[in-house]
Amino acid sequence: MKRGLALVLAVLFVLLAFTGCGHTESASEADSYETVKIGVLTYNATDSEVLMFRSYLENNLGDAFGVEYFYSNAITSLEDEMEFIDRAREAGCKGIISFMTHDLEAIVDYCGEDMFYALQNMTPTEEAFEAVKDKPQFLGVVSPGNEAENEAGVSIAAALLGDRVNSSLKWLVFTGGASYGNNMHSRRTQGILEVLTMAGYELTVSMDELLTAQEPMLAAEGREGGQVYICPGYPGVHTENIEKALTMCSADRVASCCTMEAHQKELHDYLKANPGQKVGLIDCFSENMSTGFANGEVDCLVGKYAAMVAPTFVAMMNAIYGDMALVKENGEAYWLTQDMWYAGDKDTFMELYAESVNVYDNTYCSDELMAAIGAYNSSASHADFVNLIEDRNLAR
Repeated sequence: MKRGLALVLAVLFVLLAFTGCGHTESASEADSYETVKIGVLTYNATDSEVLMFRSYLENNLGDAFGVEYFYSNAITSLEDEMEFIDRAREAGCKGIISFMTHDLEAIVDYCGEDMFYALQNMTPTEEAFEAVKDKPQFLGVVSPGNEAENEAGVSIAAALLGDRVNSSLKWLVFTGGASYGNNMHSRRTQGILEVLTMAGYELTVSMDELLTAQEPMLAAEGREGGQVYICPGYPGVHTENIEKALTMCSADRVASCCTMEAHQKELHDYLKANPGQKVGLIDCFSENMSTGFANGEVDCLVGKYAAMVAPTFVAMMNAIYGDMALVKENGEAYWLTQDMWYAGDKDTFMELYAESVNVYDNTYCSDELMAAIGAYNSSASHADFVNLIEDRNLAR
């Protein structure tokens, strides 16, 4: 793409935009002769979190920036990831925004030199990141980070405990993929259990054993008679574990380190049969979650929000347009951390949810994103990209 043409068209784009922090009425044409195509790799194309991000990509970052997206179906293995990379390449995609991976190094290598790869939301291990940070096709990671994932578990457990330290409650904790190599689910689970041990619960086995358990089990016992059961497994995949856990105890508190959407009916029936429970989830600010708050089936949430993908989109656009200096500093991939949002009641959830999905008054203004993309702003810098995240974290 010719930079001069891009800059002229960018000016026209701005003139067609609403004044201030708004949404454009017409499509951007940074390159009127070529539509940018980006592959989006997800774990489940019908999951509410995935649909949340898809809606944001298309409604806020699609036509406005001249981008088309190519989506994966459900991904359950590294082989599925590789097959999608092949299909995305055939479809003309220049880069992949991935929301998950089974093997970061393997999939980055598989992308080769003609396909950029950026990881969004999934927090890899430090070892996995070190193995790929210098590879030219790997742009980097934007995710909550290890500390934030742990803090998410801490926040949910503390909120469900309430003001009084109480080890008489019965807990059911869904640990998601913690036992299957999912680092972020492991960190969240550990955060929950750390709070409960401080509240007077004693683990039945070591933390490491609990984080690698393959079946539902009694994880801790309270000095005042309470119990903590954990249920490992991905909802919709390890169905037997989920069903078994729901029959193990009548819990006073239910906490989940991942979305429970695949077992929404079973969880609804469980809560109906055991009234008075409180439920805390680590999930996302999606339309589906708004129903949970409205129905009184969700009491608190730590979650991702739709606009979190915007900085990764900026990085991918810069890479595709050849402005790699705006993406990487000294040739090294970025690892930037985003804060998740917390809602302890329905009103707070609805306020934050509206901010995340609103096309006209969104978390990120279109002019902010354009200012960090070299094709629209010849003065753009790597710092502009980094500040997209850091400024939002400070605001919260």
